[in-house]
Amino acid sequence: MVVTFRELAGSPRETFSTNGTVAERTLVCAWSDRLALVNEILGGTTKSVYPAASGVFAVSVMTEPLADEQIAGAFSSLNAGVNSNADFAKLIVHYESAPTAKSSGETTAYLTYRREVRREAAAFPGGSVYLPQHPATAFPTEASGAVSFPIVVHRLTWGTTVNPPWEAIRACRGAVNASAFLGVPTGRLIFDGAEAKRTFDNLNGLANSNFGWSLEYIFREDSLYGVTDPVSYPSADFNALLQFDE
Repeated sequence: MVVTFRELAGSPRETFSTNGTVAERTLVCAWSDRLALVNEILGGTTKSVYPAASGVFAVSVMTEPLADEQIAGAFSSLNAGVNSNADFAKLIVHYESAPTAKSSGETTAYLTYRREVRREAAAFPGGSVYLPQHPATAFPTEASGAVSFPIVVHRLTWGTTVNPPWEAIRACRGAVNASAFLGVPTGRLIFDGAEAKRTFDNLNGLANSNFGWSLEYIFREDSLYGVTDPVSYPSADFNALLQFDE
């Protein structure tokens, strides 16, 4: 290390879970050295690792004055500079686990499921929808207007994977389930797509990362029990979304 620093009492803080290790260390250095220390932590060619656990890397650093002793600054514009500090900077370093590769080159998959309910409105001509009663009760043919109905959103989070199934994601987007999936009968679940997130462990190496991808799959469950002229959706095997790409 080029920059002299100390670690504050009460540091570190650690969280251990099935998704890996998350830790924070609180460091102190001279205010004028804070950016150099950040660059050593995040910008060097050698990865900054958490000393107490293997495979845990620094991914972000927050800096702030150690004490409220700034030298008041009078600047001509917001681009002219920031307040100086007479003494020390406090750096909170955030660490996260990189996925541990298996012999196949893939990671252990952990899935998190969340179910949400919201309401949407759609305009339908009279007689095109009916209430889910026994026997079913149709709306009058002459009736028309906006119908408010519940929408069930299913969110399936997969974290983490090194090789996301991109082709399956493209093939399934906009399709309905070819078989029962997440407890929803065939043809009643629409796949909206996937939100993907990846963490990089080095400011100078964005082309490479020790971290895998975190995926969130978003599905909508059809809540209308009957439509005389339904939209024709293609069907797809959603189980392909949970397979590793080779």
